[in-house]
Amino acid sequence: MPADPRPQPTAAPPAGAPDDVAAAYRQLYAFVEDLRQVVAQRDEALAAAHASERAKAEFLASLSAELLNPLTTILGFGEAMLADARDAEQRDHLSRILKAATSLEGVIHKLLAVARVPG
Repeated sequence: MPADPRPQPTAAPPAGAPDDVAAAYRQLYAFVEDLRQVVAQRDEALAAAHASERAKAEFLASLSAELLNPLTTILGFGEAMLADARDAEQRDHLSRILKAATSLEGVIHKLLAVARVPG
C-alpha cells in the first residue's frame, strides 16, 4: 500500500499552546491514531474477503466440472441407449435413469446459482 502523502501530525502539541489546546490536540492525535488502526483493520478484512471470494469462485468452477461433466456423459449415453432400447423394460429403466440424472443436473445448477449469490 502506498504511503499516505498528507502531512502527519506529531504527538506533541505546538510549543506554547495553552493547556486546553494541548489537551484537545492530544485527544485529536489519539483519535487519528485509532482511526488509522480501524482503517488498517478494515483493509485487512477487505483483502481477506476478496481472497475468500476468489477461493469460492475457484471451488465453484471445479465443482461444476467435477459434477456436470460425468453427468453430461451419463445423460448422453442414456439417451443413446434409450434410442436403441429393445423392449419396454429397458426403455423404462433407461427413462428412470435419465429422469434421475436430469433431476440431479437441475439440483446442481440450483446449488451453483445459490452459491454464486454475492453476500
